[in-house]
Amino acid sequence: MKPKFKIIIPAVSTSLALVGYVAAFGFRNEETLDAKGTDAAITALTSKLLESSQFAHQQLNDEMAGKFLDRYLDALDGAHLIFLKSDLEEFAKARPNLAKATREDGD
Repeated sequence: MKPKFKIIIPAVSTSLALVGYVAAFGFRNEETLDAKGTDAAITALTSKLLESSQFAHQQLNDEMAGKFLDRYLDALDGAHLIFLKSDLEEFAKARPNLAKATREDGD
């Protein structure tokens, strides 16, 4: 590689990174961000990514959402020492609408 290219390539890469940064963050609105709306958008996007990933290749349905909920609860309380039976019954109430709420509403 010629000596000129050893200097030009990092300079161009750094310049492109700075231009990308300014484009992404330099022209933002001054309004405060809505945390709930942002979380909902992230949740909806994540569910779409999971649906199209190499692991699932299927739409997030009630059965899969129930499995995610069960695994999440096991990760939080694998020894079943924290959540009461009443807590689990409360989570079970959300199970029928969990897939739709996650996929469409980001909830």
